[in-house]
Amino acid sequence: GTNTFGSLPGCILVPRRVVAFNHQVRTSMRVKEAYYYLFYRLLRVWANFDNPLLSVKYRAELSLVVIKAWLIFSVFTFLDVIGNSSGSNTVLEFIVAFILVVGSTTYFFSISDKWKSYMEKFDQWPERKNVIGGIIVWSVGVLIFLCMILSVELFR
Repeated sequence: GTNTFGSLPGCILVPRRVVAFNHQVRTSMRVKEAYYYLFYRLLRVWANFDNPLLSVKYRAELSLVVIKAWLIFSVFTFLDVIGNSSGSNTVLEFIVAFILVVGSTTYFFSISDKWKSYMEKFDQWPERKNVIGGIIVWSVGVLIFLCMILSVELFR
């Protein structure tokens, strides 16, 4: 039969299911860390612009909501174009998406304080790692913006 244990010479036998689970946990931690890193970069950008009415944190949260809204709008539009449904999304779908976008941002950055430890961690990163992270974050942001523009053009 098949061996349900993954083994390498000189290593402890570990069930493959445990290895797969650990990989999923590491992947989800990377996604979570990337999400916090996006917020970190937004905080750093907004810290350079003085505004007595809105805090830096609030502007970063609002920027994150806008980026996620662009992404969801693009996905809805691409799905309409692919499905030839010409705007079949209901108001309820948009309301649910809006609640998820605002709710997730509120949960991660207003209700929970876990983001603060990530900010300290990112501040400790070497300059090179922060530059590479910034390039990746801004590239993804530009890609999301271009997808939104493309989705609007395709929908016409």
